[in-house]
Amino acid sequence: MPGMSEEQRFAGVIKFFLPDKGWGCIDCAETRAIHGKDISFRHSQLNGKSVSKGDRVTFMLRQGRKGVEADDLLVSARADPSKPFMSQTPMHQGLESLDALRSARTLVDVRNALAPVVDRWRLDHASAIPILKSLAKAGRSGTAWQVLNVLKENNIATRLVYYGIVISACAKESKWQLALDTFKTIPANTLLHPNVVCYNSALTACKMGSQWELGLHLFGTMSDRSVVTYNSVINFLEQSGQWQLALEVLASMPKGTTAPNVITYNSAISACDKGGCWQLALDLLGSMRRHRIDPDVVTYNAVIIACGRGGEWQRAFSLLGTMRGAAMTPNQYTYGSIMSACQTAGLGLVALDLHRSMPSNRVLPNLVTHNLAISASAQVSQWTLALQLVESAPEEP
Repeated sequence: MPGMSEEQRFAGVIKFFLPDKGWGCIDCAETRAIHGKDISFRHSQLNGKSVSKGDRVTFMLRQGRKGVEADDLLVSARADPSKPFMSQTPMHQGLESLDALRSARTLVDVRNALAPVVDRWRLDHASAIPILKSLAKAGRSGTAWQVLNVLKENNIATRLVYYGIVISACAKESKWQLALDTFKTIPANTLLHPNVVCYNSALTACKMGSQWELGLHLFGTMSDRSVVTYNSVINFLEQSGQWQLALEVLASMPKGTTAPNVITYNSAISACDKGGCWQLALDLLGSMRRHRIDPDVVTYNAVIIACGRGGEWQRAFSLLGTMRGAAMTPNQYTYGSIMSACQTAGLGLVALDLHRSMPSNRVLPNLVTHNLAISASAQVSQWTLALQLVESAPEEP
C-alpha cells in the first residue's frame, strides 16, 4: 500500500486526543497527500506516553481494521501553550513561507525566503508540502523546482511526494525538460524509488515534449503500471504517429486491475486511423464487446473516421445506425465524419440528407457540418442550395 514502508516515519501535530474514547487524530500534510485524510491513532500506540493537542510527533503507518492508522508514536516536541494550535501546524508554517516566496524569482531569492524555516523543516519534513502544492496550483512550477533544490541542499528532500508534486506541476505547464530532469534526480534508494504517480507525470512530460522514444523507455523500466499508465503511453504513441507501437502496448496489457478500459480502446482505435487500418479499428470495436466494455460516442466517432478515411463509407454509415440502436445519441462530430466520408466517395446527395436529418435527431448543425453541406451542394451542382447555406451559416463560436 502507498506510503507504508517499514522504514519510513512521518512527522505531524496532534490535532486532538480524546482520552476517554482512547483515540485521536494527527495533522500531517504528507500522509494526507498520500491517503487523502488525517491519520487516526489509538491510545495503545502511544507507548505509555500522554499527548495533548499541538504536540509534535513522529509515527509510522500500519493497516488497521478501518484503514490506515498511526503506529509507534513518539513525541518530538510539546505544544507551546502561548501559541494558537493552527500556528503550530505544518500547513500554517508552509503558508508563512509562501508569503515570503511571492516576490522570489531566482534560486538565491528562494534560499533567502526559506532561510527562517529551514531549521524547522529539518524537524518536520512534511511542512514543505503545502508550499510546493500552493506553488504548483498557482502555476509557479519553476519556483517549486527551486524550493525542491533548497530542500536537497539542506538534505531535507527525503520524501518522494516532493518530487511527485514538482514533476506533475512542470508537466502541466509544458515544462517537460524540467519535469524529466527532476525525475532523473530522484535519489536511487529503496525508500525514494519512483512510484507509479511520478512515472505517470514523467510520461505526461514526454508527451508534452514529443519525446515518445524516451517515454517508451521510461515505460519499459516501470515495475508497477496502472491503467492510467497504459492509457497515457498508448495516447502519446498514437499522437506521435507510432500506431503499431500503440497497438503492441495494448496487446501487452495484463488482465485484472490493469485490463484495458474504454479510454484505452479509444486511443488504440485512433492509432488505427493514423495507420490507415480501418479493419483493425472495427476489430478493436468487436473486442470491446467481447470483453463487455461499453463503447461510447468517442469510440464510435473514432471508428467512423477510420472507416471514412479508408473509403468504407457504407460501414461508417452503418455504425450510425448501430449507435441509434444502442440508444446512443450521435453528436456533431459523428455527423461531420460520416458526411466527409460520403463526400469523399462522391456521394454529395447522401451527405446533404444527413445534414438535413440532424435537427430531427436532436443534433444542431455547427459550422463544420454546414461547410460540409455547402461543399456537398457544389459537388452535386445544387448552386441555389449552396448559396442558401452560405447565407444561413451559423456563427463561429
